[in-house]
Amino acid sequence: MKICSITVDVDCLNSNFKGFGLRKPYYSYREFGLGIENILQFFDQYNVKATFFFVAKDMEIAENAFLLNEVAAAGHEIASHSYSHPQGFRLLPLEDKTYELRKSKEILEDLTGDEVIGFRAPGWNISDDALPVLRSLGFKYDSSVFPTSISILLKALHYYAMRRRDALTRSTLGKLYYLGSPSTPYRTEKQKLGKKGSSDFVEFPVQVTGLFRLPFFATFHLSYPSCVESGYKTIKNRNIINYQMHLSDFVDYTVEEFSQEIPQQAGSYLPLSLKLTLDEKKRIWNRVFRIIAEDYDYLPLKETLAYV
Repeated sequence: MKICSITVDVDCLNSNFKGFGLRKPYYSYREFGLGIENILQFFDQYNVKATFFFVAKDMEIAENAFLLNEVAAAGHEIASHSYSHPQGFRLLPLEDKTYELRKSKEILEDLTGDEVIGFRAPGWNISDDALPVLRSLGFKYDSSVFPTSISILLKALHYYAMRRRDALTRSTLGKLYYLGSPSTPYRTEKQKLGKKGSSDFVEFPVQVTGLFRLPFFATFHLSYPSCVESGYKTIKNRNIINYQMHLSDFVDYTVEEFSQEIPQQAGSYLPLSLKLTLDEKKRIWNRVFRIIAEDYDYLPLKETLAYV
């Protein structure tokens, strides 16, 4: 059996930009309803049961919590994307990391009644000292290690794009040595997320291609759609792969409704998902899902654990 796990980071404008460049005093959170509805409809077409990484603080809004339960009721896994989405999660003091993990787990479990066992750090920005905390809180896997060969370049580009922001916001992609970490799912060492070992904790690294270790996920494919088929050829023989997406991949932010919520000031990195229409994005997603479905069954990460 060959498995592809689809994962969705449910980042909203508020989680990512926290008011920077906002031209009105609040975010509408309208994207939640639109994005979740579009995602669930799209996944149904391909019989996908996915893993959704939610920012727990966003669930303190009743309408968003209702949508989270719609996702769970549809058979998808609910996992943690932290409590408040600190971009510099890696740089937080250990007590703050612990708070972000514990608080998010408590909120998500209280809302769904199901155990939350998975975590992905904002910006894949994690460090090894989070591993003992994750294990002590009952997490069974992480999906933050990004073993790409272009890690240094991506770090530099992000730092420059966010140069007018604080130090935590300018940080991204976790420990530098992760660029050489295994590129397929593995059991970690007891104290190191980026090293293969014999612990009971599993790392699902962010998907990269074969020899050149280029990113293979939605954000990259929006910029380089021509790389979908060529990148897939380098990983299609693996037993387990994953494909990461975001809420923004299923929302049309080009409409007037969101014009006042997109940051306008320099110093903010604006992903291409905020600039393309939903139809333009869905054309790419249909290509991706069609080719993967030829070789793989779709399972959420919690069910994929048994095959690592």
